[in-house]
Amino acid sequence: MKSLMTRLFRSAPARRSVSRSSICAIDSYEDRTLLSGVAIYPQPAAVSPAADPPADFSGTWNISSPQGDGTAEITQNGADAQVALSFGGFVFNTDAKVKGNVARAKINETIGGFVIKGKMTTTLLEPGAFEGTAKIKKSPIGKITLDFTGALDT
Repeated sequence: MKSLMTRLFRSAPARRSVSRSSICAIDSYEDRTLLSGVAIYPQPAAVSPAADPPADFSGTWNISSPQGDGTAEITQNGADAQVALSFGGFVFNTDAKVKGNVARAKINETIGGFVIKGKMTTTLLEPGAFEGTAKIKKSPIGKITLDFTGALDT
């Protein structure tokens, strides 16, 4: 019984004490970590520069090229344009997209049994003048590259 009593009432071993300086060191480390996190995040949102508004291609244009002359009637609403192109005795109706001062259109027509497909890129040089290139496939003739200029009909 004495042995049981001794075990029950015996004093507990001394607890190891933690020094105050080590607690401060941990707190200080945690503060530095939190402060550095605040300095890095949140980052400001990236803002992309605004795109140039679409140039105005609206109007009737006189088109000149080494292969001949023609006209283009362009109506535009924002970045979307409709083009009625009269060239070489043919009339092509197509849609175009305007981005900045460049208009791009696709041609896909069948005229007199000939399939004409191509792409046309036009750059507005100033409000009354443009230049461009048309790359066209005409069956059965083949590929044609056509450089042209345009002047606004006043």
